[in-house]
Amino acid sequence: MTPKQNFMGGRVMARKTRVEFPGALYHVIARGNNRQHIFHSDDDYLRYLDKLRIAKKRYGFDVYAFCLMPNHIHLLLRTQEVPLSRIMRVVQTAYAHYFNRKHKCVGHVFQGRYKAILCDTDVYLLELIRYIHLNPVRANLTKLPHSYPWSSHQCYISPAEDEFVDKDAILSGFAKRKTQARGRFHAFVLERLAEGKREDLYKAVDQRLLGDDEFVESVRQRYDNPSKGKLLLSKGREVDLDSILVATAEQFSVEKADILGSTQSRGVVLARHMFIYIAKERFNIPGTTIAKHLQKDDSCVSRTISKIRDRLRADKDFEEIVDALSGRIGSRT
Repeated sequence: MTPKQNFMGGRVMARKTRVEFPGALYHVIARGNNRQHIFHSDDDYLRYLDKLRIAKKRYGFDVYAFCLMPNHIHLLLRTQEVPLSRIMRVVQTAYAHYFNRKHKCVGHVFQGRYKAILCDTDVYLLELIRYIHLNPVRANLTKLPHSYPWSSHQCYISPAEDEFVDKDAILSGFAKRKTQARGRFHAFVLERLAEGKREDLYKAVDQRLLGDDEFVESVRQRYDNPSKGKLLLSKGREVDLDSILVATAEQFSVEKADILGSTQSRGVVLARHMFIYIAKERFNIPGTTIAKHLQKDDSCVSRTISKIRDRLRADKDFEEIVDALSGRIGSRT
């Protein structure tokens, strides 16, 4: 990482880019600004869950666990084609606007950047669900996890059908019959009822990765050494500039050669700009690699990224076009 100057003249280490790809499992932790309460009433808790539910319907991610505490939030999410950063930006911003309007506040509701730990599913999925469900017990808010109304534990042990929490795949690992599976899952959680905070679930490598050495190394090779212009999408799947080019040409009904060339017609220019933006912002391909592919200088890529960002801020519908192209690319690989 490259050291940077802070405002006191000292040197700090640059924050690493989030690791984002379809199929990634994240333990997300968001805290109230200055550790202040972000929920003051049942309506507040319900409104946050409503924002999360709407985002799930729109973006198609999986919710394995949640726990809303008075001053912070735990989520266990698996993304699909839409990256976690987009999902959390939408949810957190929508709730912050609601909170400030309702409570007549100004300023930040959440404390800086939320924490997102990319987890090895095979090792940590069940452990994290249990740990998150026991959070209110550790905080002395309740004696039993099923007595706390603002976690997903009730969703797992209740026979009521609810598509919000993706519990079926988890419960099926405990028993074939749902009634038996719910009972065994509940017992599994209660096994650690007296357990305190587990530091091992927070000791993420580079503050981003939680898994064994093989898992960490596989992610690092793909993400921290992107010189090949490829990014791991999920196990065994890759995307490169040629894949993005083909999908972009199809999406905008233009020729690949025109995107790579100097044609200035409106449709081709938009396709070219989208090709650059998607490659850089959604798949983390370096700007220098993109510029070389297009036979242009690096500043051209930077200017294009800036233009698309401006348009996204001004035109919310344009986000759907970006998401559609990202989804097309993900579905092809």
